[in-house]
Amino acid sequence: MLLRHVANRGFCKTSSLIPRTVSRIVVYRHYRRKGGSNTKLLEHVPGIATSSGIGKNEILLAGKSKEEIESGLKKIGFENTDQPSDSAQDFFLRYLKHTNVVFKSSSKNLNHLKEELKQLSDDSEKFEVLIQYLLRESELEIKRYKLLGKDKIIQKKLDSLAAEHEKHSGSISEQTLETVVFNNLFLDTQEETDIYFTNINLILKILQDLCKNIPRNTMARYKSVVPISLLVELFEMFKLVPLRKKRKLGILLAGKLIYASKKVRMDPVNESFYINSLVAYGFYKDALKLFQSYKLEVNQRWWNELGMLIMLASNNLRGFSNLLKETDIKFPSSGHYLNIRVLKFAIKKYIFINNTDVLGSLVGRLLKICDHYGVIAPKEGTSRGIMFKTQEEANMYLNDMELPNEKHFTDIIQYFIHARDLDMIGKLFAKFIEYFSDEKSYLSAILSTKINLLKDFTELKALIASNNISSGKLQLFEEAFNRIISRYDCNDSLTNELLFDNLNSFIYNPLLTKTIENVLTCELTSQLDENTNSTDLLLQNSKNIVGLLKVLLSLNKESEAFNVLDILESKRNTFTQKVALPSNATINAHHYGVFLDHYTAKCKKTANKRTIDDYNSKVRRLLTKMNNNKVKFNSIFLSKVLRFYRSTKNLNECFRIINDLLTSKENDINVDNNELFYDRRGVTRLLYLEIWKIYYDYSILHYPDVVQKSNSPNWRRNRIKSISTLKIRPQYDLVWLLKLMINEDSILLDSRFYHLIASCFMKARNFEVVPCVLSLMFNNHDLKMNYHLLRFISVGIKNEFIISGMDRVLNEGDDMKEANSFATSEYYKRKEAGEFFTSGFENFQDPLKEIIKQILNLLKFKNPYDVNYTRVRTYYEQFEIDPSYFMNIVNNM
Repeated sequence: MLLRHVANRGFCKTSSLIPRTVSRIVVYRHYRRKGGSNTKLLEHVPGIATSSGIGKNEILLAGKSKEEIESGLKKIGFENTDQPSDSAQDFFLRYLKHTNVVFKSSSKNLNHLKEELKQLSDDSEKFEVLIQYLLRESELEIKRYKLLGKDKIIQKKLDSLAAEHEKHSGSISEQTLETVVFNNLFLDTQEETDIYFTNINLILKILQDLCKNIPRNTMARYKSVVPISLLVELFEMFKLVPLRKKRKLGILLAGKLIYASKKVRMDPVNESFYINSLVAYGFYKDALKLFQSYKLEVNQRWWNELGMLIMLASNNLRGFSNLLKETDIKFPSSGHYLNIRVLKFAIKKYIFINNTDVLGSLVGRLLKICDHYGVIAPKEGTSRGIMFKTQEEANMYLNDMELPNEKHFTDIIQYFIHARDLDMIGKLFAKFIEYFSDEKSYLSAILSTKINLLKDFTELKALIASNNISSGKLQLFEEAFNRIISRYDCNDSLTNELLFDNLNSFIYNPLLTKTIENVLTCELTSQLDENTNSTDLLLQNSKNIVGLLKVLLSLNKESEAFNVLDILESKRNTFTQKVALPSNATINAHHYGVFLDHYTAKCKKTANKRTIDDYNSKVRRLLTKMNNNKVKFNSIFLSKVLRFYRSTKNLNECFRIINDLLTSKENDINVDNNELFYDRRGVTRLLYLEIWKIYYDYSILHYPDVVQKSNSPNWRRNRIKSISTLKIRPQYDLVWLLKLMINEDSILLDSRFYHLIASCFMKARNFEVVPCVLSLMFNNHDLKMNYHLLRFISVGIKNEFIISGMDRVLNEGDDMKEANSFATSEYYKRKEAGEFFTSGFENFQDPLKEIIKQILNLLKFKNPYDVNYTRVRTYYEQFEIDPSYFMNIVNNM
């Protein structure tokens, strides 16, 4: 035992002495107190922290020797925990016994583990043995889940607990108390899936802790406490886990630890599992690096399809398009084939950005695949655990064609219904009827696409018939449609009012479509079960409650709407027990959001300050009500709060919320998060849109008065007054916000959103970022060329040129009028020389190049000394955009 000697006296360094709690003596020995909590500490023990290396919660114990110190500690109830003691190990083994006592094979494995641990003294060896035991138990859990199913596993565990309770009934022994403690500790806090996979969950927690020690420096080598061979076994085990979330997380964690060693690399097939997990958790850069590094070596179509999935998930749509072209050239024998999962994902992405050119080619490819290779029935499950003897055998299996089924087709039709593309809806329905000719498929398609909410089939029939379809098959489809709607009481005035009159009203009201479907479902269910109350059925769905609140508020029955909230708040527990509601039927932020929408609409219709103040008070009370009932905010609700405050021009409240939200996001950026990417992304596209609109309003307030544009004597006073009302300002600039949205949260933007972003940067007079915004828009996200946006930017360039020219003249002492005249004249001189123009972009082969050249001409005018456009190049690096396109423009100017 090492001791520090000061002034010929022995000092022992220890932490605060807390009754009934393990206290440790740092570096030296560990002691804990045996006595109860009522035993008082000796008064002579000084709790002094000095500069001699003693920690905040540590004290010095003075004595003539170490033996005297130890003797004194033992007398007051402490014992040496450095002595061989397996209390923590014993506790953990008892936990394993408690969780694995149900099955005989697990009890046998546990006994074997105990014997092994007794024979080992090295902690690392014990840890390895423990992982091997958990691995065996996890494999057994997977087998039991597949063979027995959920219900039998739960029943066996309940029977085991009942038998244990019966065994110890009537006696309060230590073992009985221990069982009660474990039940309260573990069973009550477990999710449903944790009951089936206790050991798998334990391995996940261990791997999560191990991954926290992986160095951030990618060049550093990490030495895992778990051997690589054992990590590989864990990786293989997680591939077989039936629950997607646990499977993906296990593969991710095991794969991270394997690759952190820098010693081994998986074969392409196994690495594809790891890449898919990286994508699921948002590690797109790591996934893309692995794909690119194996691309030439693997040289297979399936590997390229994996790369396409990575690029689609990370919104690198131009990269997807280029890789698709490359794949078609490299593997011509496949014809136009593309894996249906990749094709479906791509169609969804390009529908969102409304790139009709690429979208048309993708749909054409889908139909060619169906015409040439056919379609198949949906598969009930995916095959796992297939073993390959060679890489060639694996390539053959993975290159095998996965053909479209009816679900793939109806999903794609739903995408186009959401996009309101009637021509494509009719075309795809016609092809569906041609490819799938059985009544079951027809009924499934009608219900999944919700066209059964149309009053009749006439308009849709004409739309489908315009695509050269067999009249016989179309007749069968119509009969299936009539069979479904015959279940509705179309003579009933309510039902007749709910159904849609035409296709336009159907596709332009997606939220109403869902509500009507729920109402009609409730009506049918109540008809089938006389004992079921239709009101209870309606209230079982959260969206029905939202619909009810909207109706009440639209009728100006605000007090009645609040009564509904009060009922949900005060009686939700009783109501849940009575009706057995699903989780989404309890009160949530969406219900409160209806009131925010109502208040926002009211505020937009008035300019009366007192009325607006009243609605501000109502919103504050609503938020207080939510907090009192512990209702969690979500991104949709926050976007509605921001929309309300923006409509009332209350930028202070807007930025109070935004600053807190972005601070939270900033703190989470470098934190290891083991939630799936879309589950953990707190800020959605809709919320980002509101944030950017508020930043734009702030830019209008803050930036347009950089130079005095008016000789009015009230100009300066009005400017100061408008700015002085803003007490809370944004803590994060536009560049940081865009990086967060694009790089961290991988938000896919459409043309309107990009228009807003470009407007914000131009209002803020930061034209150096605009080339990056345009490169993201057209070169990365592959949006269709937007000539209206290019004209808008060119006009912004003109205004910025004139303002910058006025700045120069005003600095020399000239008045406003002369400055404006000079700057405007200078702009038009350069326009005649071809440096600037505001129209005719359609006539250029590369319009993007022309608008970037205009921006560079503006920047050169503002700062003639920055010949290399350093700031622009810096922004390209920050946004991780390939600068080659930009540099090519610079070099050719």
